[in-house]
Amino acid sequence: MLKQDAHLHTPFCPHGSLDSFHSYIEKAIKKGFDSITFTEHAPLPPSFQDPTPEQDSAMKLQDLEAYITKLAQLKQEYKGQLIVKTGLEVDFIKEYEEETRTFLDCYGPELDDAILSVHFLPAGDDYICLDFDEHAFQQLISIYGSIEQVYQSYYDQIHSSILSSLGQYKPKRIGHITLVQKFKQLFPYEMSPELCQKGHPLP
Repeated sequence: MLKQDAHLHTPFCPHGSLDSFHSYIEKAIKKGFDSITFTEHAPLPPSFQDPTPEQDSAMKLQDLEAYITKLAQLKQEYKGQLIVKTGLEVDFIKEYEEETRTFLDCYGPELDDAILSVHFLPAGDDYICLDFDEHAFQQLISIYGSIEQVYQSYYDQIHSSILSSLGQYKPKRIGHITLVQKFKQLFPYEMSPELCQKGHPLP
């Protein structure tokens, strides 16, 4: 069985690790990994307003080519030692599917892999990054009326992401589907049997 880590962030993430690509790769080799995939947060849709205070949820579009070029160099440098894959973590944001598809049509051919994730939940006319901090999560609870409704909205978005038409380069993996539980210690919650049973049958 292939030993791999397929969800890694990099210095290209404004809010992420400052550890170098080389440090990740060297550690993976030391630990006997066969493959790793760097999946930096893809640039957000052009017309989407990042709701976080520093607007640093994702890589900037102007940095994307440098990211792809860097990984192409690393693939050659570590050829025969470790499989290095170029990936992105792409946000599914309801109402922005067309812009996301356009982005994937443009950059998908340069990717080996990608993840589709949900970080932003609708909040009236705006969006809130549900995992930004506990205050943002509390705001979602206030807007939705209960923790259960926040969970329901999150999993509705996950379901929509699975069914979304994002073209031939749509990511084939869903990222951290338990992200809504990030602040579970501060906001304890167990899904009700009704919510668990509701489900969404896939086509």
